[in-house]
Amino acid sequence: IASSIGANTLYFGTESDSIEKLEKIASTIDSEEYEREIKNLLKNSTESFPVLREMALKKLGVDVSCTSNDMLAIEYIRAIKKNELDLNYKAIKRVGAGYNDHSICNVMSASAIRNEFYKTGKILSIPSEGIEFIKSDLENGKFTDVAKLDNLLLQQIILRGPKSIEKAFDCPDGLGYYIYSEAKKCTSSNELSLLSSKNATSARIRRILLYFLFGVEHVDKEPKFSTILATNQKGKNYLNKIKKTTKLSLITKHSDSKKLSKQALSEYELSLKA
Repeated sequence: IASSIGANTLYFGTESDSIEKLEKIASTIDSEEYEREIKNLLKNSTESFPVLREMALKKLGVDVSCTSNDMLAIEYIRAIKKNELDLNYKAIKRVGAGYNDHSICNVMSASAIRNEFYKTGKILSIPSEGIEFIKSDLENGKFTDVAKLDNLLLQQIILRGPKSIEKAFDCPDGLGYYIYSEAKKCTSSNELSLLSSKNATSARIRRILLYFLFGVEHVDKEPKFSTILATNQKGKNYLNKIKKTTKLSLITKHSDSKKLSKQALSEYELSLKA
């Protein structure tokens, strides 16, 4: 998306100070030696994939102690190189609490902010404008209760069964049966989000379950449109300039969707439904 709209630099947050370290890991993951090593480990070990990935990298002499943000940065670097994009990249070091760190401090993690809100009703560590938005949504009944989605997922898994789960995009063979059997043991829907297996991390399983819930069996990796979240006046001027040249349809208001192709429109409507 960034490349399609003419960006020349992609910025991303990391815990690591060293972009060179991330580049080394990215190039190692795309090497034949790594592919052989990870296949061998998958065949002979019951450990989860992230653990096996770390073991494979260490065997190849690469120091790796990567957090989620670092791994995401590595995937950005790999995608830029694999697709030969004319895109520079720069890392911004994360400050404050770490990813999934639930401690209360000046700069809290997103999961800590949510956790504190659900436990106590307090809204901490976000700008005052954001707090006003949340209070307004709470008063108007617009606030999303994530537990309701979990309950819906649990019901759908039991009702539709493993074969339906396996039709979902990115679901490896056999994973649908694992998810189904584990769902039957769950005493609360929250336990679903903790599932992981040798072939799939908990984050990947959560994505597969969303694809399953919304009936997504195929995803075209070439984006056909992008929705602009926010912009200042300088950004508006830039968007007006590139709208005439970019192949990507940019949506700044709902009426822009009228110009989408049939396939792009179905994807846009699905995102609204979700």
